[in-house]
Amino acid sequence: MSGRKSKQRGKSFELAVAKFLGMKRAHFEKYDLYGHPVITVECKKREKLPKSIKDWYSQAADAAECGKVPVLVMGELGQRTGDALAVVTLADLDALLFEVMCGMEIEEKYL
Repeated sequence: MSGRKSKQRGKSFELAVAKFLGMKRAHFEKYDLYGHPVITVECKKREKLPKSIKDWYSQAADAAECGKVPVLVMGELGQRTGDALAVVTLADLDALLFEVMCGMEIEEKYL
């Protein structure tokens, strides 16, 4: 894919994620999205995610008890446990953040 198409694909994805999470797309910043009181977002869009990640997430989703959010935690050999990556669907992340924010006093500029 050409550099121009790749940038356009990235921009489109950032805009879609920003809309989904109620955030704004950052221009010329070190992060892609801003405007959320709890998170900062970096977006990456690939033609296809590695099959192993999709398989591992499916395993977590299949094992999730009713009403619980499946989370895939991935780490590397020798990596500190706290530095492992956690994968959830964007919809589940949004729902979790809503729950967190309901328990917080949110500044008016975020509402």
